[in-house]
Amino acid sequence: MKVSSKQKAVSSKVTEFIRGRVLVVLCVLPTVLLLTVSSQAQQPKKVPRVGFLVAGSASVVSARVEAFRQGLRERGYVQIYRR
Repeated sequence: MKVSSKQKAVSSKVTEFIRGRVLVVLCVLPTVLLLTVSSQAQQPKKVPRVGFLVAGSASVVSARVEAFRQGLRERGYVQIYRR
């Protein structure tokens, strides 16, 4: 069976079309998969909390407590009053 040049041309165009589609799928599919995996919500940053226990009355150790608070302020900590 002979294949005409017209049939060869059509066959060649179909092959090029299929190769082009396969190339597009192979390029787009990994990109889509990576985008769906990396689109998770960011978790809230954990807030550091510092506690200070004092044995005795606050008036006795007030200088130490104030020095402790000053050291925290120098390092960027902010005092929040919660009761």
